[in-house]
Amino acid sequence: VTMAARERPVTQSDVAKAAGVSRGLVSQALSGGGRMSEATRTHIRETAQKLGYYPHSAAAELAGGRSRRLVLILPYLTNPYFDELSSHLRVAASARGYSLIVMVSDLTRSSQVERDTIAEAVGMHPAGIIFIGTSQSTEELVTLSRRVTVCTLDRSVPDGTIWAVRIDEAAAARAIVSHLLSQGYQSLCYLSPPPSHREAIVFERVAQCRRAAAREGMDLHELDGADVEASVAAATDLPAPALIAFNDMVATHAATAAYRHGLTLGTDLGIVGYDDIDLARRPGFEISSINQNPQKLAQATVSSVLSAPSHEPTTLSTVPRLIVRQSSTRRSS
Repeated sequence: VTMAARERPVTQSDVAKAAGVSRGLVSQALSGGGRMSEATRTHIRETAQKLGYYPHSAAAELAGGRSRRLVLILPYLTNPYFDELSSHLRVAASARGYSLIVMVSDLTRSSQVERDTIAEAVGMHPAGIIFIGTSQSTEELVTLSRRVTVCTLDRSVPDGTIWAVRIDEAAAARAIVSHLLSQGYQSLCYLSPPPSHREAIVFERVAQCRRAAAREGMDLHELDGADVEASVAAATDLPAPALIAFNDMVATHAATAAYRHGLTLGTDLGIVGYDDIDLARRPGFEISSINQNPQKLAQATVSSVLSAPSHEPTTLSTVPRLIVRQSSTRRSS
């Protein structure tokens, strides 16, 4: 079986010829502008539909000087939370008449790949670029914002620089620490992701957890995210240990390691994560987690990016909610 030859895309000139009108009239009819009878406009549109004409949206946006597209840059694809947040961002963008283009900077490979991805995104002339996680410094993002509106979801930034939308990390850390102490855990540990998956938020999150622990007179033991098995073993050498994981993917890896060590979650080791992904809710894991309200984050992000140029960029915070499950509910042996 031979593959059919790809057909040449239908152009406005093709539509004009088939409809018996000028190309300029076709352009006006398809864009909703121009002065012509409704019969002529309908005739042109029906002709375009019969020929299989698809408008070149990028060219139309450039010609009109206004983009109807937003670009979302993901740091990697291994976190299901990104999929959930992306879906909410797409819905929020669509409600405002914009489309969402998703790109992957792949931080697990190299910073150069990320820079190339950003350059490609800027070349699309979008209405804005959204970062869920990035290795770019705040200064680099501010420089980028001179060319395109930027919003990041992985850090706080000084007002008047770029848009930032994120959960209140301090409130999340306090909720976790308070819950774990109420359950009788005596040793608090923090497990970061492996070095290849560390965006800016990683360092802020552990700092807030350390601060929340210190407020309660507790130390926070930092564990090596590159070796989850060894980290879980180290945690269980401490009295009544509980582990705070950077996100639910790290938490599920820790839970799996705990099961391999013959441990019971809740009794032998408490675990709390962030993101409240579907996997964390499933029987067998049932991991307590910080719900970030991705729908609200998405709506605030799109509203920020599309706000009037006269509005000064700022950081918007949403209130997190700790969902308590079996993994951090301590039970007597």
